[in-house]
Amino acid sequence: MDNFIIPVNNGGIYYLENQGGNIANVSNWVKRTLYKGDDSLKGKASYHRAEFFDADNDGDEDFVTSRVSMLLWLFGFRSMWTELFLNDGNGNYTGPIDIGEGAGFLFRTHDMDGDGDLDIVGPQLFMFNAFLFTPLGSEWFHAFRGDSLMWFENPGPGSFWLTWPWKRHTINNTYLSDQPLGKAFDVMFEDLDNDGSEEMFMSGHNHQAYVFNNRFWPSGVFMFEIPDNPTDTQAWVPVVIDQGDPRLDPEDEVAVAQDVFAVDRPGSPYTQGSPGSFDIVDVNNDGRKDLLVAGDGKGALYFYRNDGISGTVLNLSRGALYEDRACMAAEVEAEDLDGDGVPEIIAPVYDTSITIKTEDDPATDIDESDIAVKSSSIFIFHLKSF
Repeated sequence: MDNFIIPVNNGGIYYLENQGGNIANVSNWVKRTLYKGDDSLKGKASYHRAEFFDADNDGDEDFVTSRVSMLLWLFGFRSMWTELFLNDGNGNYTGPIDIGEGAGFLFRTHDMDGDGDLDIVGPQLFMFNAFLFTPLGSEWFHAFRGDSLMWFENPGPGSFWLTWPWKRHTINNTYLSDQPLGKAFDVMFEDLDNDGSEEMFMSGHNHQAYVFNNRFWPSGVFMFEIPDNPTDTQAWVPVVIDQGDPRLDPEDEVAVAQDVFAVDRPGSPYTQGSPGSFDIVDVNNDGRKDLLVAGDGKGALYFYRNDGISGTVLNLSRGALYEDRACMAAEVEAEDLDGDGVPEIIAPVYDTSITIKTEDDPATDIDESDIAVKSSSIFIFHLKSF
């Protein structure tokens, strides 16, 4: 019998140790391994994002991360783990400690219930249709696997209790909620309306699958006021900041080009997701925080200027820092790079779809022609005036 080969590498968590020399020199950085998965399907899974905080209240920074196995996900098995690593005070970490199933992507830590410790808020991108794997009427399973957004409640200080699964609470579910949000990508907490309390923001990463020419997954950016009782799913009400047309015809190239979040990536225009991650910062120094949104599969980088409150309405004006189908910004962040008090906007671009010329090569039997290749870039936008 032939061996079954898993076509992925072992997942792991690593860091680069600064030796105190020239940070531009490769030799100044030494790779250290915190954890490496085994050859099981779980061990082959990939990790996303790590956030550091003192989970067990012992004065040392622990960290939480997330793991997802695409192979297990494809077959409907448990495929996502939110995991905790505890610091022993000497730089050694105990873990992974399984906090619970779900998320598996770009989570955040936030004190959701106001009890003084940080909880974990997880957007779930790699959900699947639970109805394919369980009989109709199995509401618990549909809810468990269909959560767009959930949060894990921190059981409190003390490493012993932290090793138990944290209590899981649903915020939005793609099968059961009145206003389902589909595939959630990123989440962030900021006070955008200057009312003294932070709101929660989420990007819905539409993969643009279609059912009867309608989007199956919503696509957009949404805001939640954090309810007094965050454990009550019904108390979480999403407010649309911006979204694509759910009735968009994927065959209408003009409509796709004009839609704010319709994927227009060259080569695979209707599969890659949009929007991607986002950042919230006062870009123009007017005392109000603005919103930056990476188009990801949409060739655009958006800036939403905060124009303040009119009555109870938060006014945001959208503009595009750039629009280019060949430049897919998956991430965006604002930092003051030159120390002038004005933040620059940094956008890593994972695919600029550059076309190059090649010479005739008899060895490879390639004729001179135009060949599209993938290329990465980093764009930096400096604010001159508004």
